[in-house]
Amino acid sequence: MKKRVFAKTLNIIGILLMITVILIMVPLTIPKLFGIRIYGVLTGSMTPAYSIGGVVYVSEKEPQEISVGDVITFQMGTNTEYVMTHRVVRIDTDCFVTKGDANNDVDPEPVSFDRLIGRVIFFLPGVAGVAQFVNSLTGRSVFVMLFATAFICWVVADMVSPDTKKEKKKDSAAKKDGLGIRLVGSAMIVCALVYLVSVFMGYRAAKNEYASLEQEVFGQAKEQDFSEADKAVTDNKEGTIALSETDMRVLQNIAALHEENEDVIGWIQFDTLDISYPIMQGKDNEYYLNHTFTGEENTSGSIFMDATNIPDFEDYHTIIYGHNMKNLSMFGLLKNYKKKDFYNGNEYFTIYSLNNVYRYRIFAYYDISMYGDLYNVEFGPDDYFQGFIDNMIKRSYYETGIRPVKTDKIMTLSTCSAKEKRFVINAVRINN
Repeated sequence: MKKRVFAKTLNIIGILLMITVILIMVPLTIPKLFGIRIYGVLTGSMTPAYSIGGVVYVSEKEPQEISVGDVITFQMGTNTEYVMTHRVVRIDTDCFVTKGDANNDVDPEPVSFDRLIGRVIFFLPGVAGVAQFVNSLTGRSVFVMLFATAFICWVVADMVSPDTKKEKKKDSAAKKDGLGIRLVGSAMIVCALVYLVSVFMGYRAAKNEYASLEQEVFGQAKEQDFSEADKAVTDNKEGTIALSETDMRVLQNIAALHEENEDVIGWIQFDTLDISYPIMQGKDNEYYLNHTFTGEENTSGSIFMDATNIPDFEDYHTIIYGHNMKNLSMFGLLKNYKKKDFYNGNEYFTIYSLNNVYRYRIFAYYDISMYGDLYNVEFGPDDYFQGFIDNMIKRSYYETGIRPVKTDKIMTLSTCSAKEKRFVINAVRINN
């Protein structure tokens, strides 16, 4: 009797876990298999139709399939990953005029046809946070664990259930009732495991690819210390030095990579951290989020420069992006700067362009909104830029004592952080 009760309890737990997972996963994952895109609603411009915290389901459409009154999702610019969802109030020759339902005026900038993503076909309120978690590696790992727990409950229940024919006959109807859920759950477990294996295989493939590139570019140079001239310029803010033989070889090797892929514009290498990658620059800020140097699709993506920056690193503010990977690759190690004492001894990195070598020293690091004013690269050596730099210093989690001026060249390294946040590191060039 006790075994029978225990077995039934395990079966019920397994079924409840599986139902919970299915109810959460199906609406937030299955539509993607049919080409439907899912976006979270972050502003109230479309209330009450689409409230903050919900998600919109977007079906890809051609411009000629859109009518006045449709709600469309579109890129906010040609060089940005951010999107907007507003209603079409007028259609011109080559663009849409849009407006948020809660806004008094139409949007100031028309939406060119090439920025159209699709038409909203459904809205699900209050699940944006869940959707973001489900689509993260952590979220998927949690759901795989829930799958596995449910499966283990069923296996153990079968092992401890009574063996008598009478008991088996009595339980047969109940087992049939749960068979469908078990089959669906088992299929989802297999799919989830296949997905996780593919993710980790992707991690490994990216790691091997970038390790091979690093060996190709640096060879034995990586094991050598910086030359005396390099070390001297670290403390010489206005220093100008001749390139060493090692530097020249590295630049030649990077130029060879540029011949293979013209999007290669340089290399970033930290002195004391395992961060050493080619720097790419695409036509937008999306492609290299999930493509490597070779063009292979991979969740690790690449380290890449903002599409609006000049590729020779001569802008007064240059932005470099990289993923905050769970395996600490790419920019995954940058989060360590949030620790109070980590900065000391880890404040320098080197940028190799196609024809020069630049040393940078970190002076600020902090979290910021992904929509913040930091992501602006159009500056000159004026008072406005000085104020921009001063704000970086004010935002820093810890005081570094380094205060760049408006004539300096600033670089921002940006990676993912908490929801709608980015962790950024600001550094100043210390050699010319």
